[in-house]
Amino acid sequence: GGNESERSETVVVIANDTGGGKGGGGGGCFIATASFGSPYAKEVIILSKFRDKYLLPNTIGRQIVKLYYRFSPPIADYISKRDYMKKIVRTCLKPIVRVVSHANPN
Repeated sequence: GGNESERSETVVVIANDTGGGKGGGGGGCFIATASFGSPYAKEVIILSKFRDKYLLPNTIGRQIVKLYYRFSPPIADYISKRDYMKKIVRTCLKPIVRVVSHANPN
């Protein structure tokens, strides 16, 4: 319905936003934020900076981010309501954060 259309438009706006808070320019990292509990968690900031520096500047990366923003909000909502899922996702994300932090040391 109309709600889905409005959400899709919002997703595109968020994915193309180059302003933003502490985490960088591309908007929130929904799944990481849900699992680490805050958009200001160091892991979320590391992933946001990686997205901004390596994904958003190129066409393929922007498409990946656009898909992420389209599909991740309901996943993040599911995770945020289940402590066991937060733990599983954090465990899966931590190695990715380590690799990404070496690619983007600042």
